[in-house]
Amino acid sequence: MSAVAVRYARAAEQAAFEKDGQAGVVSLVAGVAEFVSALDDSAELSEVLRNPAFRNEREGVLGGVTGALGVCDTAARLLSTLLRKDRFGLLAEVLVALNELANEREGRKIAKVFSVVALCDDQVLRVSRALERLVGPVSIEVIVNADLIGGLVCEVGDYRIDHSVAGALRRLGDSLERRQF
Repeated sequence: MSAVAVRYARAAEQAAFEKDGQAGVVSLVAGVAEFVSALDDSAELSEVLRNPAFRNEREGVLGGVTGALGVCDTAARLLSTLLRKDRFGLLAEVLVALNELANEREGRKIAKVFSVVALCDDQVLRVSRALERLVGPVSIEVIVNADLIGGLVCEVGDYRIDHSVAGALRRLGDSLERRQF
């Protein structure tokens, strides 16, 4: 993540917090995430907003889309600033930084959960509750990794819990190597 993306995210997050407190930060993150999703779903929108040939139309298109999506003023201003400064390519990084800043403000840690398949909402909730008992409030990021064979690996900062089949096989191999025959 670039330092420039973090600076834009930090400025927007602080402005949202000063204006509406934690609810403003939540609204900012949700608005930017919703816009990124709309941008990813529409090749035409992406082309218009990223192509310098449409420089004169971009601001109007952005305003129309943010208005239709109902994003908060702070999110709309952030998106407009990124567009005007030709920093729209940083949008995904800015969203990641906003999520990290929002979690930090709430005292939440990011938990990366690696699984062979995507987890359903109930599974994510169960993993979240288990991790919260160990390390406190967490936000779960599920990452699919077929190399695990089965099970889960959870990482929160330096804390790692490996309950994968691949991890069990690795531990078994290490144990057998240590034995002397």
